[in-house]
Amino acid sequence: MKRGLLPYLLGAAAIALVPMVVLGLTDVRVPVVPWMLAALLAGVIWWAFAGDGPSRRSANWQAPRPDPQPMRFTADLRTRRVVTMVVDAQPSKGFTGVALTNTLAARARSRLVRNHGLPDDDPLAHAGHLLSPQLLDYLRRAGTDDTQTVSPRTLRIYLKEIEAL
Repeated sequence: MKRGLLPYLLGAAAIALVPMVVLGLTDVRVPVVPWMLAALLAGVIWWAFAGDGPSRRSANWQAPRPDPQPMRFTADLRTRRVVTMVVDAQPSKGFTGVALTNTLAARARSRLVRNHGLPDDDPLAHAGHLLSPQLLDYLRRAGTDDTQTVSPRTLRIYLKEIEAL
């Protein structure tokens, strides 16, 4: 896309102004109007023939690739609710953070019972060797008033760890 004409006109006028000032300091009378008309004509010519090809920086630009496994919006209702809670769980939204913690704890408990055969009554008590200490502490706070909010980065780490169970 070609740039506007105004920067070229101003540049040509500034370039023409330099010899006018220098000649004016040496007591040589310089007619201003012909010099400025010549500068404006030079600016128009400069603008008309200026290269509008891709710049060096944009020549190396690559279009972003789509995610190889895009999110499926045809997921069941339970999955969509969890995704909504994850998106809405920000430090300023305590209620959603509590709901998210409870949901993640329930999901981790069901995976521990189903995939690792831990007791159904309190699988988190026996999951010390399967979960990181940070995630285990976070999940044990579920259902209490001591629930903590986590950063999006930490939440991603927790989700991957629960998914790997």
